[in-house]
Amino acid sequence: MADIKLKGVYKRYDNKEVVKNLNLEISEGEFAVLVGPSGCGKSTTLRMIAGLEHPSDGEIYIGGNLVNDVPAAKRDIAMVFQNYAIYPTMSVRGNIEFGLKNRKVPKGEREELIRDVCEIVGLSDYLERKPGTLSGGQRQRVALARAMVKKPSVFLMDEPLSNLDAKLRTQMRSELIELHKRLNTTFIYVTHDQVEAMSMGSKIIVMNQGIKMQDAGPMEVYDKPANVFSAQFIGTPPMNMVEADVFRKLCQDIPVDCHKVGFRSEKVRMLREEEERSCPCVDIPCSVITRELLGAEAIFTLDSRLGHLQVKSLSDFLPEVGEPLVIRIGLEHLFFFDQTGNRMDNVLG
Repeated sequence: MADIKLKGVYKRYDNKEVVKNLNLEISEGEFAVLVGPSGCGKSTTLRMIAGLEHPSDGEIYIGGNLVNDVPAAKRDIAMVFQNYAIYPTMSVRGNIEFGLKNRKVPKGEREELIRDVCEIVGLSDYLERKPGTLSGGQRQRVALARAMVKKPSVFLMDEPLSNLDAKLRTQMRSELIELHKRLNTTFIYVTHDQVEAMSMGSKIIVMNQGIKMQDAGPMEVYDKPANVFSAQFIGTPPMNMVEADVFRKLCQDIPVDCHKVGFRSEKVRMLREEEERSCPCVDIPCSVITRELLGAEAIFTLDSRLGHLQVKSLSDFLPEVGEPLVIRIGLEHLFFFDQTGNRMDNVLG
């Protein structure tokens, strides 16, 4: 396995900067996830690490070695793409073996490598099958096995689960987490799905418009978002965000230089009527616009003097659409953001 370092990396196409001054460190054995909306620069970043794109400026290091001018084939990495890129006319064995033959690996060693990786990914019974006869999840495992036999120091994955249905994506997420533990190798994974990022990554790199917005562990990004973008991109539903001047009508002691106030949907209590306050909090009269019943929990969209708000709650309290209620937010659950969108350290309560 190897560590990855990007120092002041830019990527431009026709004078348009798609990655801007990216500084990033990924430790050996880490499961790092690049996450952000389409067009944010995450896949371009991955391709630069792989050697499929050349940085316009800056330096890329793999295992302590500068690789800007090192061809992709010599970077000791393996990449798994969104479309799997497996050969339809070859058997599972042929697909996995193809790269080994090109590297002139002896037949006995090839057989041993194929047997080992197929046991890990559950393909031992499918070696003579063609890809067209396999399910989406099985084809994804073929792509993983083909990457694994190279025994790379770094695995790069570009939205590998996006073509799978929701149930299979959940299953494959668990399998990839287990695979990472077994291989103890550096993984770098690209996705636009914040659920994938939160559930899989030991490090999350949030990107927007070519800029790294935050770089931290998943719970730190969730509990201590560095800025408005991270706060609203990570979390389902997104963090409620209210203009500070509007919020001051309910709570005048928020920081003077605060521009926006945020709070997570699950940190809100819903009450049918006001109760005695036992801790510093804000009460907001609301009415229910919509509700989404998800089984154990429900998501409500509420109308209030602060605008539309979203609340996630357990399904033991299910107010009807149009029903008036009060929501209560503890001051310790409020986030404050300045004019530039960065989170402030001020804490109330």
